[in-house]
Amino acid sequence: MITENKIKNKKNHQKAAAAAKKALLKELIRANKGKNKKICSEITIYQVKAMIEKKFLRISRMCKLYWAINTKNEQYKSFTEQYSAKDILALTNSLLKKDNEKTVCSRTIQKDIKLMNKIGLLKTETIRFGTKRGSLSFYVQNKYLACKYKEIIQIELVTILKEELVDKIIIGDLDKQIAKVKFDKEKSLRLLKEVEKKRSEEEDKESEEESKKERSEIDKEEKLSSNSHVEIGHLLKTNSNYTYIKNSKEMPLKKEESKEKTKKREASSGVEERLVRKHHVAKKYMQLVRDNSNNNATYINALLNLETALNCYAKSYRRDEITKHFLEEFTSKYKNKIWMMMRREDGVVSDYEVIWEKRFKKKYKKDDLEVNKSKKTEKITGKEKEMEKREKQREELKNNIFSILLSQITTIRRELDKSKVATLIKRFIEEKKDRLNYADAVNNSYYYSLLEIIDKKETDSCFKTQETCSYKSQYDRYKDSLFASMATKYAKTEYSQKTNNRLEPHFVSSFLEKTSREYRR
Repeated sequence: MITENKIKNKKNHQKAAAAAKKALLKELIRANKGKNKKICSEITIYQVKAMIEKKFLRISRMCKLYWAINTKNEQYKSFTEQYSAKDILALTNSLLKKDNEKTVCSRTIQKDIKLMNKIGLLKTETIRFGTKRGSLSFYVQNKYLACKYKEIIQIELVTILKEELVDKIIIGDLDKQIAKVKFDKEKSLRLLKEVEKKRSEEEDKESEEESKKERSEIDKEEKLSSNSHVEIGHLLKTNSNYTYIKNSKEMPLKKEESKEKTKKREASSGVEERLVRKHHVAKKYMQLVRDNSNNNATYINALLNLETALNCYAKSYRRDEITKHFLEEFTSKYKNKIWMMMRREDGVVSDYEVIWEKRFKKKYKKDDLEVNKSKKTEKITGKEKEMEKREKQREELKNNIFSILLSQITTIRRELDKSKVATLIKRFIEEKKDRLNYADAVNNSYYYSLLEIIDKKETDSCFKTQETCSYKSQYDRYKDSLFASMATKYAKTEYSQKTNNRLEPHFVSSFLEKTSREYRR
């Protein structure tokens, strides 16, 4: 019995510890909301779980240590015998072994005692006996906090863990890998459109089939109930020629008639539900149709005709316009001949095409929803094209500046390795990013900054070493020849006469970032 109780207690303790760990993890994740992502560093949930487990192991160890100190103090109250730190270590390790936990050394126990001193659970007192005579140390317990030492230790270690995670944001273990994954947007949009089309087609088919079934049932009922107001007399009855008037008090209801009525109700409720669910037709509108119809059959037929019209024209016209036109036509002309509003495919004459194709399309114009959608798509495509143009211009700019700088440096400094110079120029251009422009390339600011970088790298033996000298005079000669060739390829020449009667070439270059600049000989 004792062993069974111990096992149950252990299981309960483990469950409580697991629940506490989960609650702490959730609390730490909630604290991410108020943190700044720029300042804080990232940490995964797996790492946080490991930290929580370590803290909980320390909590259990500290509780056992406190219990060991308490037992030793109770044993040696008379002060006839004394206890040392080794006795406390041995007792705590034996408790840890029982619970299948890792044993510790004296240094870790000293750290735990220091923490308990900080909290105020213990106070270490030492009595010194003089030089070379040794000393005696013992631990005094705080009696006010002794009853709730476990809760106090847990609260303290949880606060320490929260302080450690103040400048860190908790991230999922696979968040970074998930963020790298990218799907094709165009394909997904196409699939969604195809699925929506299939759904709409299926719904239209279902609605048409239901409407056909309901109409066939109504036609059967009308055929059966054509002479239902007269009942044939029975031969054996005295009043053989007696006729029961329909809906009179004397007339007894038959089972067949009650079934017919229930079928009619079911048919009307099905059409009403579809109109409300799919086409968002108001119940007040349906009540108007009911008030203007002679009987239930005409009301159901009217709703079915309205449903077919909405299925045909709701995509290109507004629903309010369709319902309004239907009600006008129904109340004015087709109250007593609802079958003329029906769409027929069996060759029977009806006014369906006259009502909708001629009268309705003359009154109302097509809705601008589809036009607006096409305009929006055009705008989006236009933006994408502009972005592509800008990217192409940037690439052209980078390539042109790269070729200019490479030709400048390699012509003047032929001893350098071309491949190394090319890699250096690429890095230089990538560092500039949006600050790249032709003006700085023409004014030689990029050239001189690259020469400085090369001179620095020559000292570190990255390039071949030679005596460094000023290359400005050599570059000025090269510049004139380079711009003369550029003028023939990329620029249009203009000539303007000034006050001193000197002709100066004016280069309006589309190559140099679409701005006009003067270069004098």
